[in-house]
Amino acid sequence: MMSRTNFWIGIAGTVIFIVLLGLAVNNESPTLVYAASLFLVFLVPFLPDIPSNQYIKPDRDHRFTFTASAEDGLMTITFDPKAIYWNKSRLYFPVEDLYLQKTVISGSGTPISVLAYDLVAHPRKKGWVGIQLKPIKERSSALPVPVTEATQFVVRLEDLAAVVRLKRGSISSGAGASSKQMQA
Repeated sequence: MMSRTNFWIGIAGTVIFIVLLGLAVNNESPTLVYAASLFLVFLVPFLPDIPSNQYIKPDRDHRFTFTASAEDGLMTITFDPKAIYWNKSRLYFPVEDLYLQKTVISGSGTPISVLAYDLVAHPRKKGWVGIQLKPIKERSSALPVPVTEATQFVVRLEDLAAVVRLKRGSISSGAGASSKQMQA
C-alpha cells in the first residue's frame, strides 16, 4: 500500500518527468532527455509495488468456503479452480471468522495439502494467515492433475495454530458442538 507522501511524490515526479521530456523534444536537447531518464531512476523507489498477494474471505456467493473440524484436526478451504491466482506469491485468509464444524474433503476436484512451512502470518494484519503458493506449485507438479484445477486446500489446525500462536483454550464453545469458533 502506498502512503500519501509517496503518492504525492509519485504524482509530482511524473509531472516533472513529462515536463522534462516535453522540453527535450521541444528544444531537441539530448541533455534534457538524459536528465529525464536519470530523474526516473530516482523516482522508481517511490512508485507503488505491484500487489503480489491475494486476499480471500468466506463469502456469500461461495467462491471460498472455510470449514474446520476439531475432531479431524483439519481445515479446508474450498474454492472454484479459477478463483486462486497462482501467479501471486501468497494467499491470505482470516482465521478469526473460522467456524469449527465437520470437515468435508470433496470427492470431486483435487485437494492439496498445505504443510506447516507453507503457512506464514501476515506481517501487519492481525489474525490473517498466508499460504505460500510457490512451494505448493512445485510439490504439485508431480501430480497427474494440474495445480490450477485444485478445488481445496487442506490445512492441519495444529499448524495453523502454531502460525497464529493460539494459546491453549482459545477455541471457545458456542451454541452447539458444530458451531465452535476459533479465535486468533
